[in-house]
Amino acid sequence: MQQPAVTKGLIVKAKLDQFFGRAPYGYSYDRKNGTIVIDPINAKVVTRAFELYATGEYTLLGLSQAVFDETGKRLTRSNLVRILKSHFYIAQIICAGREYKGNHPQLVDSATFGLVQNIMSARSKIVLVTRLEDVISKGEL
Repeated sequence: MQQPAVTKGLIVKAKLDQFFGRAPYGYSYDRKNGTIVIDPINAKVVTRAFELYATGEYTLLGLSQAVFDETGKRLTRSNLVRILKSHFYIAQIICAGREYKGNHPQLVDSATFGLVQNIMSARSKIVLVTRLEDVISKGEL
């Protein structure tokens, strides 16, 4: 199957490490140099969110409250999911299902990112099993 021209263009940009789209939370776009740079205030929020979630002691709602208590920045559950799943924070760009090395600064180390992915994956499986058990117990399956 042939890829649309837009997708091909995005893949070329990803291969050349040219950023496309809006800078993720914790970064900003430097128009003068055409690069992605760290936003010093919001980058600390992102880094702290990863550190706290990697402990395994927080749900997403608990993490939202903890981040707000520590930084004064409110992040919704959906924003946290988007942040915690984004490979951009480990200097990778995902385009058309493939990984490309980004040239932008990394906010989170790969070990912490991997730990967060494992925690999120394990918790989503627990929720799925719980919901399946509810469906079975109600006789809806």
